[in-house]
Amino acid sequence: MTFAWQGPDGARDLAFQPGQTLAAALTAAGILALRQTRCGSPGRESPGRGIFCGMGVCQDCLVVVDGEPNRRACMTKARDGQAVAWQTYPAAAVEPPPAGAASEMPPVETCDLLILGGGAGGLSAALAARRCGLDVLLLDERAAAGGQYYKQPAPGLAATPLDAQAREGAALVAAAEASGARILRGAEAWGAFAADRIAIFDGQRTRMIAPAALIVATGAQEAGLPLPGWTLPGVMTVGAAQTLW
Repeated sequence: MTFAWQGPDGARDLAFQPGQTLAAALTAAGILALRQTRCGSPGRESPGRGIFCGMGVCQDCLVVVDGEPNRRACMTKARDGQAVAWQTYPAAAVEPPPAGAASEMPPVETCDLLILGGGAGGLSAALAARRCGLDVLLLDERAAAGGQYYKQPAPGLAATPLDAQAREGAALVAAAEASGARILRGAEAWGAFAADRIAIFDGQRTRMIAPAALIVATGAQEAGLPLPGWTLPGVMTVGAAQTLW
């Protein structure tokens, strides 16, 4: 399986494994600079930016995917036949919907408990709530639950957990799934219109959730020390390196 990469030096087809992100496939191909910035002066332009946090937070790995700008390479799965391009500065604007376009709100869905985050905290909360008989819906942005602490191999790679910590996480994920909690992977909460009106995108459509209770378990992130050169393509946090590994 391949996707087409259009970089500043030309076009090429890149192979990838099922389950890999664009960031992983591009890095494996030796492509570290993914987007242009306006840093630098004439004659001293920035070499660009690439993967830094590896967890969808820093926005450094933005690329254009099938004509859509500002897609995070570290959070976007590679697909056969994709067209992926180096993002220039400034990125192309996304056209807003025409004035007067219909924007019906989706029907409201209810649950006893909505959990945002599928790491150690979110999964443990789901288990505890299910033991109390609650109807639980858990959202996680990644394709594999476990979060940063219990980071799991990408689905489709047929990889086994790397160490005892990852195995412990796999057991926790399996227990949460067996408990009857509904786990939505690759889903994002994008709007909170009230404490009991949470808009989510499940990868295909927007849904409006009205939970009786809400737990935000979005975890933590590394605080990278900004040493000189930290913005260079190829310089990344330990967490990003772990994700690629």
